[in-house]
Amino acid sequence: MAWLNFVVTGKARSNIRHFLKHKQHEESASLGKRLLNQFLAGLGSSLDEIQPQQLTQYLEDSELKSLDELLMEIGLGHRMAYLVAQRLQSTDDQQDNEAQGQPLAISGREGLVLSYARCCHPIPGDHILGHISSGRGIVVHRDDCRNIHDFRDDPKKCFHLNWDQQVDEDFSINLRIELAAQRGIIAALATKITEAGANIHRIDIDEKEARMSTVHLDLQVRDRIHLAQIIKRVRTLKSVSRIIRT
Repeated sequence: MAWLNFVVTGKARSNIRHFLKHKQHEESASLGKRLLNQFLAGLGSSLDEIQPQQLTQYLEDSELKSLDELLMEIGLGHRMAYLVAQRLQSTDDQQDNEAQGQPLAISGREGLVLSYARCCHPIPGDHILGHISSGRGIVVHRDDCRNIHDFRDDPKKCFHLNWDQQVDEDFSINLRIELAAQRGIIAALATKITEAGANIHRIDIDEKEARMSTVHLDLQVRDRIHLAQIIKRVRTLKSVSRIIRT
């Protein structure tokens, strides 16, 4: 949506909004299909194996015009794939964990229908869960995130995810670094991080006392291995006493 800040005419703005809406619909339908097939697989079926009359009846009951509309609804988080799969299979007596199927693999390129929770900043290598948010699609959390603790085992709200083997994106993380305050230490810290191939988006400094400081960093990293390499380099600075991923 940042494009809208650089255009002048109303027609151009309208065209951009139309493009983004169309793109979101395509991505949400694709994600919805993957989600529905994931839960159908847990019931020993797939979307291709659903009887046409069963699907038609479900669409009529749900006041939906087409399968694509159903898939978009699922991808955008307006309908739960878990419940749709059960209805299509008429397996309300199945236990919740039986409908889970295999974890859904994500690559980081799902675009407008997938986002990463700012509360826990998951990166490749972390164990992750997906939480469906209405209108936003999947929000990815680390599986130990406190914000999903109360419903992490509820298949109606959360489901297991895996990272795809080929993930070629950068991900945001936060580090808190406690160190001895001395001249040039922030520059030395920034040098160590950039030498490890990471981009620094923000640095904040809190002075606890005259001799100690806490540095809060927002970084872009590739995965947990990359993060470990960064931390290893930072630990070579004698002034650093503690590093915490927040």
